[in-house]
Amino acid sequence: MNLRLIQVDEFGLIPHHPNILVIRKPFINKGFFSVLLPHMEQGSLQSIMLKRFPNGFPEGCILVVLREILMGLYFIHNHGQVHREISVGAIFLKRGSKIKLAYSPSVYNGTDIYEGSTSSCLPMSTICDWASAPEVYQDDKCEYTPKADIWLFGITALELAYGGLKVKDRKALDSMVKNINRRKRLPRRDQDESEKWEKNLCSSVGNWFSGVVGFKKRVFSKAFEDMVAKCLALDPEKRPTAGEILQHNVFTTLTIEDFTSFEDLLNNI
Repeated sequence: MNLRLIQVDEFGLIPHHPNILVIRKPFINKGFFSVLLPHMEQGSLQSIMLKRFPNGFPEGCILVVLREILMGLYFIHNHGQVHREISVGAIFLKRGSKIKLAYSPSVYNGTDIYEGSTSSCLPMSTICDWASAPEVYQDDKCEYTPKADIWLFGITALELAYGGLKVKDRKALDSMVKNINRRKRLPRRDQDESEKWEKNLCSSVGNWFSGVVGFKKRVFSKAFEDMVAKCLALDPEKRPTAGEILQHNVFTTLTIEDFTSFEDLLNNI
């Protein structure tokens, strides 16, 4: 549990925001530090993804989710703070299409049943460690900046797009990201070099794009792929800020129909 983040919220350094799952009240219970959180009855997006969308969400729904958590992240960064733990498991949903980004003490699914899930060959609960920004992963003493959060935002986009990161180790993840940066698009089956991509995947899940646990063939808009590639720039100075991403045309062109489709999707879960 990140006590520093709890103290930030408790002392009001980050005021309430509609896209942030804030701590209502911290207290000591039988010697344990506890927190009171709002009830998000639909749980985490991670649990919904693993149960109902193992191959990823539709692009329109992904963009609705990313825009909402980006609003919360923009707010956090504008208050001089960083999140450090952005992932699908840190996104919570409430009836009425309310999407909130949680802090460390709020990232809770109620069970460890998803640990070791086939959605990823590496544990989803520690994705912010093994999939962290290159500058953070290579040097644990490196100052954590908002640009490291932007990297995790890009990783979260990949999780939503494919139902998780199906890579066997950090080396495979780095190879994937380098290809995304070089080609400025996300992996898909219908490409000449698909075999090169598949070599980096977990042998336990077989073909990357086949079956329930593999990547289903996905084709995304150029705008979405461009946005993700920018967030996953290896040089942190080249990554956009949260405010700049909000101005990307992939978000400025969202329509009311996109939000309605997302709400319909949640109502059918």
